[in-house]
Amino acid sequence: MKKLSGIAAAPGLAFGPATIIRPATAIDLTAKHTGDSESEQSRLTTAIEHAIVQMDTLQHAANKQTAEILAAQREMLDDPELKEGAEAQIAAGLTAEAAITTIAEEYAVQLAQIDDPYLAARAEDVREAGRRIVAQLRGSSFEIHLTQPTVLVAQDLSPAETVGLDINLLQAIVTEHGSATGHLAIVAQGLGIPAVVGTPEALRAITEGSVVIVDGNTGTVIVAPDEQALAEAESSIKQAQQARQEQELYREQRGLTADGVHIEVFANIASQAEAQKAVTMGAEGVGLFRTELLATRGLPTEEAQYAIYREVAATLQRPLIIRTFDIGGDKPVPGLNIPSEDNPFLGWRGIRLGLDRPQEVFLPQIRAILRAAADYDLRIMLPMIADPDEVAEARVLIDSALEDLLSEGHTARRVPIGIMVETPAAALAIDQYVGLIDFASIGTNDLTQYTYAVDRTNAQVQKRAQPLGTALLRLIALTCKAEIPVAVCGQLASNEQAIPILVGLGVRELSVAPARIPEVKRTLATLTLSEMQALAQAAIKTR
Repeated sequence: MKKLSGIAAAPGLAFGPATIIRPATAIDLTAKHTGDSESEQSRLTTAIEHAIVQMDTLQHAANKQTAEILAAQREMLDDPELKEGAEAQIAAGLTAEAAITTIAEEYAVQLAQIDDPYLAARAEDVREAGRRIVAQLRGSSFEIHLTQPTVLVAQDLSPAETVGLDINLLQAIVTEHGSATGHLAIVAQGLGIPAVVGTPEALRAITEGSVVIVDGNTGTVIVAPDEQALAEAESSIKQAQQARQEQELYREQRGLTADGVHIEVFANIASQAEAQKAVTMGAEGVGLFRTELLATRGLPTEEAQYAIYREVAATLQRPLIIRTFDIGGDKPVPGLNIPSEDNPFLGWRGIRLGLDRPQEVFLPQIRAILRAAADYDLRIMLPMIADPDEVAEARVLIDSALEDLLSEGHTARRVPIGIMVETPAAALAIDQYVGLIDFASIGTNDLTQYTYAVDRTNAQVQKRAQPLGTALLRLIALTCKAEIPVAVCGQLASNEQAIPILVGLGVRELSVAPARIPEVKRTLATLTLSEMQALAQAAIKTR
């Protein structure tokens, strides 16, 4: 019996015999073609065309969530910059395989450096596009056929490779590469399949057919377990099934404490597919619509944004809080020409960029939101706020945009305006925002980072962050003392230990990943408000 450690990517526990998917033969990035460049470029063009046709077929066969990821990869296959870059490499003498792999990797590295999991995940799209084109050039197939209950073990697994899999036979997934926010994690969560990624020793330690226990809750993989480990796994699976059945009872209920105090349970989303998932899982609204994903190929026009916001709002039919573009600094956007910065976390980003470049960045989005709000319950949330003057300046622009829309003959409506509390400055001076804002939402991920001066992407110091530490909890408590409705939309909002403390401090809305909504509602129902308040006071004093 051997225990491997990886990254918990999709919750759940399962076991079964392993099926090993070996990686394709590596591309020689220095390989030169022996013919002329024109015929090699023709090979590339044909391969791209065939890859696009294949991707279109896969999209039609996929569920909605996977289809959306495949759509992003389909877009990359059709990217003229990718093709032009590869053609330049072919003209310099490289084979089509070496050329497209080189350019795809360069493009992917640029995206991976962006400090946003949703934008950085596009690096996977680029690499996958490159791999699919190479597969077409080689005449190879991506298809995986299952004949028995199986745990798939691979170096990596793309969303496209999961489309044809029999979900009744797929027990779990283990990969050597990947992240908790990558495409495979999203797909596995959507399918309800336990997954552990980032397990470097997987292909060396696991042999074809050996029994594997996969714990997607802890990121643990047990190879060739003994009888006791198997018995414990079977018992845990039965308990988890019972817990899921209990959680289903809460899906359509409102978020209520044990004594009936209403705590709104909203969803965090970044797409139309996630909006639909939020409705399915019983979200009472959306507390955070991350609009950054809309700008991965450049800022969308007002009309494009208007159509998207209307579509998402129509799907929800409940409150939709849209965070204005949290871009800049560590989140560059094509076409904006934002200079690189030595310290992007403290740089020209979020509301700072929006206010400095209102015509280009801020106002088209505000106009789109105000127009969509004519028919739906939309609200605006401003990111990276550190000073009340920033809100005052934003409100002037928003009021001006509304006047312009009405004078132009558009239907539009004034909407509630809130801020992200993700800087200690905003929390410490929250009383100065009374009258300026209608609500506040605490982004605990960034607030933790700024409070403890810990770069949350730096593995060397991550453990020094204290999401339930005294300093952070006191900032949350201070925020809740102002006469402003307060929500939490960071990861802490779905932490079973943190939920009672947050509510006890005064938080009245928890916004979480759609899949976590029933679980959060169940947690709320286990304690009364007074019990939660007692836990909160103890946490502030003793932690």
